[in-house]
Formats: sequence, C-alpha cells, structure tokens
Amino acid sequence: PAAEQYLKKRQLANGRWMSDKWHTSWIYTTAEVIYALAQCGALAELHKAGVALLNAQKADGSWGSGSHSTRAETSVALMALRTLQKAGCELQLHAPIARGAQWVCAHADIAHQPEQLWLGKELYSPYRVDRVYELSARLAFESARERVMA
Repeated sequence: PAAEQYLKKRQLANGRWMSDKWHTSWIYTTAEVIYALAQCGALAELHKAGVALLNAQKADGSWGSGSHSTRAETSVALMALRTLQKAGCELQLHAPIARGAQWVCAHADIAHQPEQLWLGKELYSPYRVDRVYELSARLAFESARERVMA
C-alpha cells in the first residue's frame, strides 16, 4: 500500500518521525506512525521506532522532547510502547513501560497545568486530548498489571 510506503520512507535514520506542523514533539508523531504501521506488521520500522523511544526515556522513567518531561509525551510514549508489545516487537519493553507508568502516576495529582505542545498560530494545549492520552496510558498499565497478578 502506498500509505505504508510513504510512512516508511519518512522514518529518520534514528528511528523517529519528525514533529509535524500541528505538534512540537517527535514523540507524538512517532507514536501516531507506530499505531498505523502496527496494523501493517512493519516490524523493522517498528523496532527502530521502539529503540528511538527507549533511548529517549529519561532516568526517572519519563519522556520529554524538550528540556523537561511532560505528562502528555510520557503518556503518548507509553501507549506507543504498548502498541509495539502487542505487535510482537522483540524489544525488552516491560521495565521501561513500568517506569514510565510509575512516573505518570506519581505526577497525576499535580495541578494540571496545560502542556503547550500543539501548534496553531501559537502554542496551545487541547487539555482534553492530552488528558485522554494520560488516562489511557494509566489504564493500560493498570490492566496489564492486574493480568500479571491474576
């Protein structure tokens, strides 16, 4: 399919896809492409993307494309890693996902200041969109943890 080839050709050598005109973070763009390519079974590209995400994880378990970590980017990265797990990507993902989920949970009760990562004519934050990513990441982690404990 042409769409699959289009996405594959635009992957950078480091495994990332560039941020787009609507979002400042390469993590967001890379995650969206991971979701698409997981449907096609593009394991080589998914593996490279997974390595890029793992290399970008900070020591505290978080992600952030700028100078600081964000709940939104960490949540998006976690959802992308879970997608890679489900797609059969052969990377060691359990520990990085657990560390990231712990970071998100530890920062969940902090007053939710909008993280301005989206672009229009200026930076803005669609709070509900970012919040859905965060809650989805937490739910996926908690569901996976419950299955392991059962």
